[in-house]
Amino acid sequence: IKHTVGSKSSLTGIIRIGVAELVAMTWLPKFAALIRARYSGLQVEYEVGLNPFLSEGIRSGNLDLSVVAGLSPEPGLIARELGTVSFAWMASDSLIPCNEMMPVEVLRRWPILYQGTESYTNNLIDDLLSVSIGRKQRAATCNSLGAIISLARGGLGISLLPISSCASYIKSGELKILKTDPECYEMPFTAVYDRHPNANLLAAIADISYEASSFHR
Repeated sequence: IKHTVGSKSSLTGIIRIGVAELVAMTWLPKFAALIRARYSGLQVEYEVGLNPFLSEGIRSGNLDLSVVAGLSPEPGLIARELGTVSFAWMASDSLIPCNEMMPVEVLRRWPILYQGTESYTNNLIDDLLSVSIGRKQRAATCNSLGAIISLARGGLGISLLPISSCASYIKSGELKILKTDPECYEMPFTAVYDRHPNANLLAAIADISYEASSFHR
């Protein structure tokens, strides 16, 4: 009732929001500032994690809203699409000095940097390379995107990385986009929340996340 007919500033309580690390690295400050400006009485708690953590948080009720990689929410959840991010295969020039076209069968031979267990990016990598668990050329696994980028810059493997977040490293020559077909992949992101008494408020928060998102429409 307060959200529908009252002042937004009169709303109080705690909202728990989970976000993917790429969101935390890009437009989370704008998102947080917009929520504070419109709902000054709310206390917002943010958690950063991979899709399994974010999805489990919604299922268990530990999170009220999550911004996840991917489009299809679980049954019963409400989704708000937030745009896409261009990802490309990248490596250090010290690891792969050549600039030749690299088909899938060649990519499979290189050590691959994975981002956490059962993450959306990992599943996409396996789908693109058509590899089974037993055939993975796993160089390292880390749940931090920033750490994966650092490992790739250090020449420890190849990985599927967000182009915009790596732009400065590409410009400096620390990373390069490998020649593949297609050259890049659009990864979607979605705000999801469950149907419960706070659904109206969460729908408004999801709308704010769309407004704050810097991802491609």
